[in-house]
Parts: sequence; C-alpha cells; structure tokens
Amino acid sequence: MPSERLNPFDLPIQRILVDWETGLPPWMKLVRASDEDNNSAFTRLSNEISAFAELITPTPKERLVRQNINDRLEAQVEKIWQGAKVVPIGSYAQDLYTSSR
Repeated sequence: MPSERLNPFDLPIQRILVDWETGLPPWMKLVRASDEDNNSAFTRLSNEISAFAELITPTPKERLVRQNINDRLEAQVEKIWQGAKVVPIGSYAQDLYTSSR
C-alpha cells in the first residue's frame, strides 16, 4: 500500500502558523509591499523579523490589562499581609511577554 502524502496545511500547527489567504506566515501581512521589491536577502529578513516582532508585541491595551491585574493582586496581598510587596518575575518582569493574540 503506497504511503499517503500528508498535506502540511492539514496539520493543526500549520493552521495557526499559516495564513489561509496567502499561504504565508501571518506576520508576512505586516511586511510592506515596497519591502518585498528589495533584492537584499538581509533587508528582507530584517523586515520579516520586525514584522514578526510587531505581531507578537503586546498591544497597549494588553499591557494595561496586565498592569491592572498586577495592581489588584498587590492590593489583595496588602490586605492580608500589611507591608508585603508583590514582585513580578519572569517574562512579565523583564517586559518580554508576548501578545495573547
């Protein structure tokens, strides 16, 4: 029995990583058309990296929501333990967290 070739677009991860309209990664929609005309592979890669970073960077609203959650947590901790201090750790503390889009 010949092995059936698997279409990569049928894999669940590909549904997330590939835009259905273009067949390209979703951040490619953010690369300006004028950038695509540039023949430099380094410039194109740089533009793609910038577009990817823009896609995963939290929006101002997301930053505000996270700060609000942190403030509310601090207020609750202070009610229970006067003088206690909440110190965020990890990607939030380093401002390296990504968007929840």
